[in-house]
Parts: sequence; structure tokens; C-alpha cells
Amino acid sequence: MSDEASSVKDEETTAEQASLFIEFLTLNGLDSMSTSASKSSPMNIAIFAFIRYWRRRGILAPQHIVSANAIYRFLTEDCNIRKEVTIKSFNNVFNHCEDIKNQEMDDKVADFFAHR
Repeated sequence: MSDEASSVKDEETTAEQASLFIEFLTLNGLDSMSTSASKSSPMNIAIFAFIRYWRRRGILAPQHIVSANAIYRFLTEDCNIRKEVTIKSFNNVFNHCEDIKNQEMDDKVADFFAHR
């Protein structure tokens, strides 16, 4: 992806990936969760694992920084996940921090996509 293309939301790809993320949450018993500002939330661990996967697969450009606001909007607007925290609270926890790394979740995401 070019730098310019990486800043434009691809509605079709977003809808497709939102559907896959929701399916993943359902298969792993996480579909009843709501947004959280906790770094230990399985939902947040899962979304960061997906972001890493999307980067490896070229769905997200490697140089494109994904902001906490964008993650929150993806969860709440594209995936329709229940809001339990404000965007500001979510942003305060996740903006400008290293993404959450969890090998077990990364493995689950890789396995999920291997069967698609």
C-alpha cells in the first residue's frame, strides 16, 4: 500500500475484517465482552493480535500507525461491540504505548486464519 492509500478507510475490507474479528470472538467465547480500558482484557489482547496479523498480511500498511481512536471506532462502529468505556479512557490507556503482545493469542489468530 502507498502512504496515501494507507490513510483511506477501505470500507469493504473493514467490513470483511470486522466480520472475521466477530467470528473469532464468538469461537473463543469472547463475544459477550464490551470495550475495556484494561490492557489485560482478552478483547484488547485479541484486537492487538489481529493488528499484528493484518500487518503481516498487508491488510494494514507496515508504516501506518493505528491510533487508539481508530481501534475504538473499529470495535464500536464496525464490530458493534458494546461501549463500556469512553473513547477518551480507551485512548488514555492505548495511545502511544507498545501494542499488547500475547503469544497464545497470536497463535489462536494464526490458527483461525489458517482455517479460512
